[in-house]
Amino acid sequence: MAIDFFLIYRLLLTGLSAYNVIRVARSVAQYKPMYDRVPLWVRRFITDRGREFFGRALLNSRTDVAINLALLIILVILTLICWLI
Repeated sequence: MAIDFFLIYRLLLTGLSAYNVIRVARSVAQYKPMYDRVPLWVRRFITDRGREFFGRALLNSRTDVAINLALLIILVILTLICWLI
């Protein structure tokens, strides 16, 4: 009986990804009531400042973001192809 290391790798990677997605969802659900208690003007201020900060950062490194996004899409497509084979 041969050990299929690629299958084990795919299962571990899928399990780790699912675990992290569930962890993020639980964190969002945990902190949502606290965020709802913050006054509306504070939420708008934080959102506007965050949008301004991240917008400026994205403009400064637009090509890096585009390359990383393309590589991420290729990685997801290759992973899906590996699961279909």
